[in-house]
Amino acid sequence: LRGLESLNRGRYARAQKDIETAQAYPVGLVGRGRGAQFNYLLGLINKKTGKSAAAESLFRKALEVDIEEGGSDREYLYYQGLALKELGRIEESRKLFQDMLSNVQSRRDDTRFFTQFEGGQTDESRIALNNYLMGLAYEGLGEKAMAKEAFTGTLKINPGHIWSKV
Repeated sequence: LRGLESLNRGRYARAQKDIETAQAYPVGLVGRGRGAQFNYLLGLINKKTGKSAAAESLFRKALEVDIEEGGSDREYLYYQGLALKELGRIEESRKLFQDMLSNVQSRRDDTRFFTQFEGGQTDESRIALNNYLMGLAYEGLGEKAMAKEAFTGTLKINPGHIWSKV
């Protein structure tokens, strides 16, 4: 989070250090989707500091993250969509966000789907996660009001959901 704040304030060296430190942390299976986020953010930093070749390489690396069968780690798709935009692949990005949204909407009420990937979660946790993923998809599509509504829905269920707050 500090890396994101530094990035937003134009403190690129500090942002890069924080994100690289986070990237080096052994996240295991649960946080493996963060790789797409970290590579996307490092790509942005390189782009903003005039290192376009390095930026492009990092955006492409964000696209390499592939989590078999989705699971609860589907947030990585959002960063892949953003990376596609940065690479000028706008239509692919839009399709990814639309597919992400359709996928989440079609699964919203199907709790049987989630039992195979997210065992141990309550129905409320699954609903909160779905709202969050919908918010990301809407954000990627540029539908800010819909994104805010979805993130607000997540926070009503789970007030501590840090990424919905961000």
